[in-house]
Amino acid sequence: MYLIFTAFIVTLLFIYLYNQLPDSQQLLNKRIVANICGWNLLHVVAWWGIAYLLDIKFISDLPKIILLMLVWYALESVVFSFTNTPTVENQEIVYQNPYLPRPDDFIFNFAGVFGYLIWRYS
Repeated sequence: MYLIFTAFIVTLLFIYLYNQLPDSQQLLNKRIVANICGWNLLHVVAWWGIAYLLDIKFISDLPKIILLMLVWYALESVVFSFTNTPTVENQEIVYQNPYLPRPDDFIFNFAGVFGYLIWRYS
């Protein structure tokens, strides 16, 4: 669990520092296709890694991973709710406020977890 806590702190620092860049240099928030951007792809990779570290075995561990996702989402929302970041109005980006998580992050989180499970059992 220490690794997960460390990953959370590193993630918060990365998000904060990355969002200090001018909007024109924030490539992770640029729309790739539909409503998908680099941040979404990082969610898939990160949650694949978390599933690997936690050695997720599907049904028996699903409540644990869901709870972790909810706690992570809530903490990230609280920590960055204090940032005074204006909402960006731009059709080329996905996150209107790049500091705050979005509910559809869960889709990409689960894609990472299920991707790990497919890899593990294939």
